[in-house]
Amino acid sequence: MDLFETVLKTGSALAVALALVVLAALGARRWLAPALASASARRSVRLVGSFALGGRRDVLVLDVQGRTIVVGATPQQLTLLMAFESPTVSPPLLSEGADQGEGA
Repeated sequence: MDLFETVLKTGSALAVALALVVLAALGARRWLAPALASASARRSVRLVGSFALGGRRDVLVLDVQGRTIVVGATPQQLTLLMAFESPTVSPPLLSEGADQGEGA
């Protein structure tokens, strides 16, 4: 009987500890998710595209706070190739241009 009681106490303590860990994880996910999402929304560098040149050499197009930057990348260094202000085109203008192109 003594062994059964010991196993029962140990199992119930383990179940309680596991339940507390699961509750802590769910709580952290609920309360930390908005903070983590806003941190990723504040990200100021976005990869627009890349082109592999071979030999672990790439050309990267980055959007950095409204500026477009073209960078050459190798395993040893990054080289600025070009930088310019990103054009701001509203979606209605894009759709009007597409309609005009189809009619021609």
